[in-house]
Amino acid sequence: MRLGNFENIRSGINPPRNNPKPALFPSPQTHVQTRAPAVTPRLSDSMNPIPAAPAYPLPDTLPVMVLADCHLMPCCLLPLFIFEERYRKMLAHALACHRMFCIGTRLGADGDDLEIFPFSTAGLISVCKTQPDGTSHVILQGLRRIRLVSWEQEKPFIVARVEPVTPSVSECVEKIQSLKQQALDLLPDIPGNAGENIRQLKARLGGTTCVDSACDILAYHFVRRGECMRALLAETVVEKRWRILIRELQQMRAA
Repeated sequence: MRLGNFENIRSGINPPRNNPKPALFPSPQTHVQTRAPAVTPRLSDSMNPIPAAPAYPLPDTLPVMVLADCHLMPCCLLPLFIFEERYRKMLAHALACHRMFCIGTRLGADGDDLEIFPFSTAGLISVCKTQPDGTSHVILQGLRRIRLVSWEQEKPFIVARVEPVTPSVSECVEKIQSLKQQALDLLPDIPGNAGENIRQLKARLGGTTCVDSACDILAYHFVRRGECMRALLAETVVEKRWRILIRELQQMRAA
């Protein structure tokens, strides 16, 4: 098992393709077995204020759930169904300590020479409902970007040593706000409930000054290509993230 090389996919320039994504705004779970501490935004608030990542300390190591073509961004929610025995053990471990794990995006085919993308997002178990058969429905809330440094454990589930990825800004706030507006203007204008959700999202993101989170939220809900998502996860400069996102939205609009 090895960590992948991200340099050749940073720009994410290949043509778009349609990949399934989670629902735009996941519905709140009812009759939950366990919840994160009260400072975590409620799922029913996901259409209200822009969800902010809680300020939880990042542990030195995190369990890793390996999935193909799956990515979590900070300030976003990922619904998961936990059924494999190794991930049941992983979930129990996480709930017993810091309530966190991350998604390790698998590159290529599964097998002995497993290659995992080295960038991810530390996720907080915001909601967990365990069924009588031992499976669980989980909502994972993205906290902050991380880099997977090395493996601390591979069996029964993977544990990685991680370090935080700190964003940087090299241009003025007005320029970044202009890039944000350019991306918002590229969002599709469609009828029905989906279109109304998009309009509400545009209004809320248009009013936020947290341009780092705004880029992540837009990418999570609208980007379909794994190569582009990985480029966005790996990029540390906020302006470059916006330009990657804008290029992808332009390609999607032209398709």
